[in-house]
Amino acid sequence: MFQSIPSDSFYGDSPSANKELETPKPLDRRLLLKNRPGSLLENSRTWKVFDRQDEALAFAQARGNGLKTFVFHAGGSGTRQFLVAHPREFWLHDQLKEPHQRCSYEVIPEFTPCKLYLDLEFDRRLNPESNGPDMVEIFIRLITAKIKQQYSILVTREEILDLDSTTEIKFSRHLILQNQLCHFANNYVVGVLVRDVCNTIRCWNDQISEQYGISSDDVKKLFVKNRHDDLVLFCDESVYTKNRHFRLYCSTKPHKNAPLKVSKENQFKPPINDSKLREEFIFHASLISNSEKFLMDLPYLEASDGVIPRLAKTPKVHANNSSSKLPSPFPDVDQFVRGEMEVEGIRTWVYFKDSNCLIYDSQGPAFCGNVGRVHKSNKSMLIVNLTQLTYYRKCHDPDCRGYQSEPKSLPSYLVTLLQNPGCSSEIKSELKNILELLESDENILCDDY
Repeated sequence: MFQSIPSDSFYGDSPSANKELETPKPLDRRLLLKNRPGSLLENSRTWKVFDRQDEALAFAQARGNGLKTFVFHAGGSGTRQFLVAHPREFWLHDQLKEPHQRCSYEVIPEFTPCKLYLDLEFDRRLNPESNGPDMVEIFIRLITAKIKQQYSILVTREEILDLDSTTEIKFSRHLILQNQLCHFANNYVVGVLVRDVCNTIRCWNDQISEQYGISSDDVKKLFVKNRHDDLVLFCDESVYTKNRHFRLYCSTKPHKNAPLKVSKENQFKPPINDSKLREEFIFHASLISNSEKFLMDLPYLEASDGVIPRLAKTPKVHANNSSSKLPSPFPDVDQFVRGEMEVEGIRTWVYFKDSNCLIYDSQGPAFCGNVGRVHKSNKSMLIVNLTQLTYYRKCHDPDCRGYQSEPKSLPSYLVTLLQNPGCSSEIKSELKNILELLESDENILCDDY
């Protein structure tokens, strides 16, 4: 369930009030970027706090218009809560907090277009000879060369936002690519690209060195010792997971007092002179899934360890259809529903274009959640909402009129198959295995809490 809290209590105890709040007035317009779209104003005042991440993400998706989900620690308890707000509204309040109170993360929603991002880090105590800034420059040369090779897009150092939260103990950089031609279908795809670069580094030889114009001695500098005394790359390859939490600009980890700030080596320059507006510009640039201005997204379908396809649009069906025989226009959904309705069987299906819903009628009676048992004679239906990517059940029994079960999300592999109808059966099978494995891990991996 969600709570709503006043913005002046952000990070504090959540009151029991349960209403949607507006931005306190008057607004300090100096803190807003120029040309703020009027159509976003209503949504920019949304400020809702949820205890559960899935509810926050669903709310943000339903409202749309630039709303994002953020994570923060409530009061001094350390309990994580999830805030849905427009980034502009979030920044207005976050920048007023004391530095040690700014401890928030962006949620990178699964299957959401995003920028390329990198988390580069190592323990300075275990690697006193490692030169972090030099290592960053070498890795940037490698990743930009791979982008040019793969997509024929030239990326410059000036298009990379370079954020630093290095301490005496740990070297830590976040890099976020700002090239408007180079956005990716989702963070799984970014992960495939980054792992490809890392695997190239691990397999480095003279031929690769000549191809990239980078010496083997420079590449060796990218390896560091971890606490187990193993040699590993200083690029964290684990930050490309489902609904990833990634620390925000000017935020610190709890009790660390090491906020992410613009690094000395950063060459990405906002075209703004006003210092406050420049700070907000950098904040927006630092958001990974900030997709208000997308020119294209890039597929990256092949990987040595699996296949992660891009997310495209739901296939179009131009008229209502119905039949007593499968398949429907969505055979991958049919296969999923067969498993869900294995006991009662499928009698007919109907597709409604206007609502983008696919309804399957059962062959026999099925379990009804309303009465907690199988009806003696009345049958049921399973409805798949292809817009919301959910499914639920309804019952034909007169006593259950108006009842429907709680909607469930379609599995990730099915969502991806819906968006990629041209996938071969081999790719579909491999993709299903990969995403089911990812979904089986219930732990939310975060950016080094």
